[in-house]
Amino acid sequence: MSHKLITFLLLGIFCIVLFYLMKTTPSGLIPNEDTGTFFITVELSPGTSLEQTDSVMDQIDHILVSVPVLQSRTRIVGTSLIAGSGSSYGTFICRLQDWSDRKGKGENVNSIIGLLYARTQVINDARILIFAPPMIPGFSITNGFEFDLQDKTGGDINKFYGVAQEFLAALNQRPEITTAQTSFNPNFPQYLIEVNVPQAVREGISPSDILTTLQSYYGGYYASNFNRFGKLYRGWYRQIIYTGEIRKR
Repeated sequence: MSHKLITFLLLGIFCIVLFYLMKTTPSGLIPNEDTGTFFITVELSPGTSLEQTDSVMDQIDHILVSVPVLQSRTRIVGTSLIAGSGSSYGTFICRLQDWSDRKGKGENVNSIIGLLYARTQVINDARILIFAPPMIPGFSITNGFEFDLQDKTGGDINKFYGVAQEFLAALNQRPEITTAQTSFNPNFPQYLIEVNVPQAVREGISPSDILTTLQSYYGGYYASNFNRFGKLYRGWYRQIIYTGEIRKR
């Protein structure tokens, strides 16, 4: 009580510092930080061949070379961190230089992501998503959230796809959402392949080896049957989504 002036002065300084921190501290669902790593997922039209996907990946790779603070990059054709495996998918895992070597302005991971978005706009054949990993392991893969849409009417899948696209368009108009995407697309060509198990055994080839080989080309395989609701169903690990020519070896 004998030092009222000092007390009110310290209180004022505390309020000013608190206001400054509230304005400068990153906000959001979980504030992102620069870990020096970011990912690029590439998605082309359904049924795109692996060769065409690789060509688009070449274009992105040439753009990445022009980033001076990029230390290393890993290129994976035929796999997406979000959609899984398929000939129309591609992934880059990029590592930036250490913070001690990135002292210039605009060399943080968010600035680099914005720069790459601007430079990859010339690639019209692919949908490109660039994001940094979340600060909390296991909290999504894009530092965001995900949800599922369910068609309880049992209607046409193409109509449901249209509803999903309209819903995504509405989400992308909201200011608090940076981007909203889905890997759901009913336009992938599909094939049902029956393996002649007795013939494969006579030839000395395991049916599992045949399915594994097809998976590397098509992105999915028939797993097993399972019982549910008193009926027998077929279990599939992803749908077959690659369009190409099947050649006998």
